[in-house]
Amino acid sequence: MTRRKLPIGMQTFRDIRESNCYYVDKTAYIGRLLDEGKHYFLSRPRRFGKSLFLDTCKELFEGNEPLFEGLAIHDRWDWSARHPVLRLSFGSGNFKEPGQLALNLKEQLAAAERRAKVVTDYDTAPGRLSALLEALHRQSGQTVTVWWTSTTSRFWTRWTRPRSPAPTATSSAASTRSSRTATPTSGSASSPA
Repeated sequence: MTRRKLPIGMQTFRDIRESNCYYVDKTAYIGRLLDEGKHYFLSRPRRFGKSLFLDTCKELFEGNEPLFEGLAIHDRWDWSARHPVLRLSFGSGNFKEPGQLALNLKEQLAAAERRAKVVTDYDTAPGRLSALLEALHRQSGQTVTVWWTSTTSRFWTRWTRPRSPAPTATSSAASTRSSRTATPTSGSASSPA
C-alpha cells in the first residue's frame, strides 16, 4: 500500500485530492448544512480549516464530481446541476482608511461581473450585487452560493431569486426557486471545521 502525503502548504481542496494526500472527509457536514439551513456564519480561530471547507463547498457547487469520488457526499449530490459561486474576500487590504472597504467591494464586484460577462447599471455596491446575483441565477437557472470571507470568519449563504407573485392576466412570471434551496431553521450555525 502506498503511503499518502500530508497536504502541507496546500490551500485548496482540488490540490489535496489531485495530489492524493490525506484528507479528513467533512463532506457529510455539507449535506447536513444544506438540509438544515440557508445562512451560516463560520467563526473559528485561524488555521482551523474554514477556507478549505469553503473551497470544498465551492468545488461541490460547481459540480466537480471526480474530486468527490469515495467521499460521503458523492452519492447524495445531483452532479447534473452546476451552481454559480460568488466569493468576496476581505482578508487583505487596508480597511482602516475611509472608503477603502467600499472601494475594495466595488473592485471585487467589477471582477465578478467581468467573469460572468454581466453589465449592470448600478453605481452602489448593493445594487450591483443584487443585479449580479440575479444575472448569475438567470444564466444558470440554479441557486447562487455567496461566500464572504475575512481573516478569522466566513459567511456562507445561498441566494435564489425571490418568488414571483402568482401569474395574472398581465404577468406570467413563474417562480424560479431552485429545489435545492433549504428552508432556513436558524440564523447561524456552528462551523463543522
